[in-house]
Amino acid sequence: MASIPTGSHVLLNTHYYDGRLTQLAKKAHKNLHNISDTKHHLFTFLCGLIQGFPSPYEQGALKAIDLIEGNIQKSSNYDHTNGVYADDILVIIIDKLTNSPELLPILTEQLHDIVASGTCAQGRCIRLLQILNVFI
Repeated sequence: MASIPTGSHVLLNTHYYDGRLTQLAKKAHKNLHNISDTKHHLFTFLCGLIQGFPSPYEQGALKAIDLIEGNIQKSSNYDHTNGVYADDILVIIIDKLTNSPELLPILTEQLHDIVASGTCAQGRCIRLLQILNVFI
């Protein structure tokens, strides 16, 4: 897989990644099933982590989690270009955070940006896939 560029012009334009993260999305989605009750518990856990971490991005991040959680496995969370749901990606990230808590500030900022920069499904997924790319 080609490396993902990190220039500020690229990071701000989430549609740059349309279709470019399909392999990463498939890898992340493998063996993940619709586990909505577990997702709700995990999202509540993540909210607690974010609230325990002082950040100017806290409120936006909490709104983004609420937005994603309120649309589990719905089309408003589905990125057709990369074939993945935002809620599935976020569950995988939460699992990975247990071994890499230093990424919580970055995740918090990206979640905030979902609310601040547009809430389309592709934008949600791309921002989360960028975080997940660090783990895979």
